[in-house]
Amino acid sequence: MNGVNTNLKGVIFSVILGSISLLVAPYIPLVNGIILALLLGIIISNSLSLPKSWEKGIQFSSKNILETAIIFLGFGVSFTDISNLGWEIVVILVISIVVVLIATLYLSKIFTCRTSTGYLVGFGTAICGSSAIAAIAPKIATNKKDAGIAIAVVNLLGLVGMVSFPILLTDEVLADKAALIIGGTLHGVSNVAGAGFAMDELTGDLAITIKLGRVALLAPAMIFFNFIINRKASFKENLKLPFYIIGFVIATAIVSVFDIPAEYTSSLRWIGKALLTISMAAIGLNIHLSHLYNEGKAALGFGVVIFSILIGVIIALSYFL
Repeated sequence: MNGVNTNLKGVIFSVILGSISLLVAPYIPLVNGIILALLLGIIISNSLSLPKSWEKGIQFSSKNILETAIIFLGFGVSFTDISNLGWEIVVILVISIVVVLIATLYLSKIFTCRTSTGYLVGFGTAICGSSAIAAIAPKIATNKKDAGIAIAVVNLLGLVGMVSFPILLTDEVLADKAALIIGGTLHGVSNVAGAGFAMDELTGDLAITIKLGRVALLAPAMIFFNFIINRKASFKENLKLPFYIIGFVIATAIVSVFDIPAEYTSSLRWIGKALLTISMAAIGLNIHLSHLYNEGKAALGFGVVIFSILIGVIIALSYFL
């Protein structure tokens, strides 16, 4: 019983950090709850010595709570998000995701960052930032700290894009493609909303719709990524999806098929966000600054290259389709 209590303390501590992050983040410009929880965890892990007995509870929070969060996040996406885009934009999104994931496979071998860190950065860039990294991390990460580094990188690049795109996309040549570029490249929905609505309401609405179309491609993108990084595995093995991704797809299907009141889906999405924030706090508690500095430099360089490739592909395809 005592062992259960000590494990629970690690979970409770992660919940407290996640809750503080959710409450405080709205008052801090340009920072969301997920990245704040990660930062709080890193600060505490590098300034305090937590009891060893809390480790199992913290590990539970960084893995099991993370997986549960992905299921709830599925209620925030509908397959109609894809059908509403039109075939041209869907083709652009699919091709750009495929190109970025293939580039991730080969370029991650060139950069000195840990391979799984590179995979996580690339997958997060291709789909939906932190949520995509959280979805694929339990399957491919060789070290739980890799997920924290990847999330830090994509959030930093997403922030840079959110601030710079409204300025760069005022050019006459790119202005009419702004929604596609913003929705097709930025890492998180919050980044897309910030950049899109900074330009105008129409651009913001369309950019978010395009972004949600990318998010809806999470499961097929994961299957494709499985095939290209695990080419020695059997066809059947690569088709297997973790239970939480199957749950994500089921949740998305429920929202797509049934007319569920918005207040219910909003509540379910909020639960997913809260659970993801708690898990990020736990991941942060496992990261030491020396590791973050050593791995983070290479991961950031890799992230810049992959992000640039995604932007280039989206812009190029927009002229042909």
